[in-house]
Amino acid sequence: MIGIKNIAGYVCSKRINNTDKVFANGEKEDTAFLEKKLGILATSSKNEDELTSDLCVNAYNNLILKEEIDINKVDCLCVCTQSHDYITPHTSAVVQERLNISNSCAVFDINMGCGGYVYSLSIMKSFMEANGLKCGLLFNCDTFTDKIDKNDRNAGLVFGDASSVTLLTEDYLFSIEKPLFRSDRSLYGALVMKKDYDLTLNSIPVFSFIMGNIPELVNNVLEKNSLSKQDIDIFAFQQTGKYILDNLSRRMKIADEKMPFIAKDYGNTSSASVSLIVEKYLTDNNVNKILVCGFGEGLAASAVPIVRRKNA
Repeated sequence: MIGIKNIAGYVCSKRINNTDKVFANGEKEDTAFLEKKLGILATSSKNEDELTSDLCVNAYNNLILKEEIDINKVDCLCVCTQSHDYITPHTSAVVQERLNISNSCAVFDINMGCGGYVYSLSIMKSFMEANGLKCGLLFNCDTFTDKIDKNDRNAGLVFGDASSVTLLTEDYLFSIEKPLFRSDRSLYGALVMKKDYDLTLNSIPVFSFIMGNIPELVNNVLEKNSLSKQDIDIFAFQQTGKYILDNLSRRMKIADEKMPFIAKDYGNTSSASVSLIVEKYLTDNNVNKILVCGFGEGLAASAVPIVRRKNA
């Protein structure tokens, strides 16, 4: 069985303070709103010449500081992104070349955003097990800060640039349990990037989708895995903003400390967002069960429990 062996993240070091951003008609955001409601005080930003593949390589370099990896044994590589280096080829091929991974490796991209970590994790697990693959690298990365509509306050205050890599092996630390997925096709236009690369966000339907779907999705995925909320040590939820997580924790009766918000200095980093939380708690022996839940563009949501292996 394939599970999570380790995770490493890379958050771009450049920061843009949200109080310094100027939107339509010279509009600037109120500091009190940023601190008490949104919770995101700054967003991380890549350098102008950096690409998604660069951020993926940086995440891998952080991974090998924590985990010894024989690059010759990597037989599956996936990049989950909506910020492809090129229209073609797939970004995973670029990462394969940059890391000097064998030509016999299975290499592919998944085109998903905020809900993409659970999707790509489930696809990698199933794909690897079905094809007898033993060592996989799952990269999650988006670089949105140079693609945001300059007048869109909602998107401009929220999104940051980051990447993560998840090492998947049979010698795993956390098992990947049974996931559940949800998508509301009628709301696909709430988060849109058109061909001119101006990302826009309509926050009202996004908020309604989250509040109307995530509590039920979480309850259902827990039931599917014969778990309760009390069994879960950490709820690793998409870092869309403190206000949303506060509302979810109250509605679902989950203690604030079990639903961490860690993105105040770098923002919502798309499909890498929840994996950065998992990385934080992966080596905490007091954390044995994590409920991972991503939600965003589509509008789509996904959730899965991951469970520490006994005696690991």
